Amino acid sequence: MEITKDKEYTTKDGREVRIYATDGKGEHPIHGAYKKNGEWIQDDWTKKGQYLLSEKSALDLIEKPKTKKVWIDVYIEPMSEKLVADVFDSLDKLKQSYEGAEETKQLEVIEREYPIK
Repeated sequence: MEITKDKEYTTKDGREVRIYATDGKGEHPIHGAYKKNGEWIQDDWTKKGQYLLSEKSALDLIEKPKTKKVWIDVYIEPMSEKLVADVFDSLDKLKQSYEGAEETKQLEVIEREYPIK
């Protein structure tokens, strides 16, 4: 795999990555940054995304897995008093589901992101 600016990457251990340039000189021509403890750390990689030339590293780059985000609305249904969970593709759709609805005891809204193929 050769690193390009038109794709998204993470480190092997899952850290968010920004690629700034792919045309640098030397053995580490890929310039960018990875996120550590909420801060961006500037660094560089080989054309193939290797952090170290001689061994594998948790900071090697991999293509960012495709993901899907959903919102799970957990509430008690007023008529039956049963626990219900509905899944929505967007937070706006979840909010729209409450428009004009009778009073519902909302317990929690869970935001989840999961990998897709």
